[in-house]
Amino acid sequence: MRNDDRALAVALRGAQWALDDAAYAIPSGQYGPHQCHELAGILERLAVVLRERGRNHGRTVDAGVLADAAAELASG
Repeated sequence: MRNDDRALAVALRGAQWALDDAAYAIPSGQYGPHQCHELAGILERLAVVLRERGRNHGRTVDAGVLADAAAELASG
């Protein structure tokens, strides 16, 4: 597995955990506007990486964006 594949897998798993947290917290009113905004930003950056990967035949191009998204998810 290439390093960019590994980093993408980590970021995707982190997004899954963040979405699980949001799915639990939103209905109970424990997920505020700031958290929604942060999660949306992370998902938007992850979407950019996935789109680039699709356009580039499976190669992740913007490793910096991917690393930033993974770091935000890890610190979340």
